[in-house]
Amino acid sequence: MKGKAHLIAGLLFVLTLLYDAYLWGGLARSPILGPIVTQGAQREVSLAGTYLPLGRMAVDAAGLGAGATQFAQARFASLEPALLANPAAAMDTLSSNLPFGVRMGYYGAPCMLLLFVILLWRRPRSLHVMQRR
Repeated sequence: MKGKAHLIAGLLFVLTLLYDAYLWGGLARSPILGPIVTQGAQREVSLAGTYLPLGRMAVDAAGLGAGATQFAQARFASLEPALLANPAAAMDTLSSNLPFGVRMGYYGAPCMLLLFVILLWRRPRSLHVMQRR
């Protein structure tokens, strides 16, 4: 199992990145929260600034816009009043009040990428010894 741990970490990274692309792409397409969050992410350097355009392109390319928008609105429904009340602090509000599942996906992708790289570097390699013929 130790020899395959990097594959599991790589798979978890890809799944987490796909979840983030779907969620944040749906949020970027949202008619109410999309412009507020997109403008806030452009002003600040954050992971959301990467996830929003990446997710929007992925959702548009896959044709999953309506489903992703509904999914994102359901996940961020508790934050909608706070975001609408103070659009200038949208990213601060989002980063401090993310729901648990969204927070795990938000920080999970970079952590899984780091874990994948470390495990790939540390994986056991076979030793090839020269043999006589």
